[in-house]
Amino acid sequence: MTDTNANTALWDRLKRTDPKATKPFTKSGGFRGTQIDPTYRLQLMTEVLGPVGQGWGYVEDDLKISHDMAFSKVRVWYVPDGASAAQWPEGWRETYPANARWTGPQWGGTEMMPERSGKAKPTDECLKMSITDALGKCLLQLGLAADVYMGQFDDSKYREESEAIFAARSNPDLQPAAIEAFEAEVKRRVDACIDLDDLEEVWRSGVGSRLREIANVDKAAQARVNGLFSQKKADILKKEDAAAATQDNKPAAPPPPTAEPIILFLAEGEVKEFPRTLKGAEAYFNTLDDLIRGDRYFWTTNAPTAEKLSADLMTKAPHIARMLDGIKAMLVPAAAE
Repeated sequence: MTDTNANTALWDRLKRTDPKATKPFTKSGGFRGTQIDPTYRLQLMTEVLGPVGQGWGYVEDDLKISHDMAFSKVRVWYVPDGASAAQWPEGWRETYPANARWTGPQWGGTEMMPERSGKAKPTDECLKMSITDALGKCLLQLGLAADVYMGQFDDSKYREESEAIFAARSNPDLQPAAIEAFEAEVKRRVDACIDLDDLEEVWRSGVGSRLREIANVDKAAQARVNGLFSQKKADILKKEDAAAATQDNKPAAPPPPTAEPIILFLAEGEVKEFPRTLKGAEAYFNTLDDLIRGDRYFWTTNAPTAEKLSADLMTKAPHIARMLDGIKAMLVPAAAE
């Protein structure tokens, strides 16, 4: 299967045009178009493939003069991987490397006697302009300034987007070294995040806005940084799910023991119950005090221990303390109030 991205790799690097290198023009008859600075074409080819004569170049195959017009036939050669990959075998006598690729030939033409101020006047630029015209057509075959020829510059939004992209490319904070340092710092901070709140704080610290700028010059770097956040979020959620599952699998804590009430059985069949609290115990012993003072008979079960009775309670019923030794063996701990 053909790798479409590989086929258009060079095209994609050359297709977008810097708006600063263009200007509109109008020809007779009302035709309007966008003119591209010829020097910009040379600059972009040099940036992508290397210096002319090393990574790319051109030859003039033919020159014709006809009907006051100068015509030049040109072909462009290039090394797809740039000047560093050019091969110059020993004994090679050509002006282009042995592994050069070629565009198809193109003709360019220029008037030799263009009209100026209503009069035809000769120009010494016609031959050079014919080569420039043909060269531009050859470079278009590689994709250079394809957006202009495809009419995308007629869209104001596209022009604004291109202006932002080329402005970003001239920003020192968006050069490769700066982007690499930014990516490393973000990775360090993301790795240190413990929960989603930490991750959100890192994102809101300016990472999001910086990535939007980076996207104009290096979409791969933008994707890598976004991937750091996505992966860290997935890791945090996975840990939280695992912790929740562990918590769910823990056996339920046993319910607190039910505190049985303190019960007094009176001789007349009356039954009194007191809650197993300090206040309940105080009421219990006050009742005992009344029963003893009245010489009434009673018995009890599940009485609170003497150790749980406060000194204040023992002070209120001093004579009750004497009888505690006799029933201590049947005592159980009282619940806290």
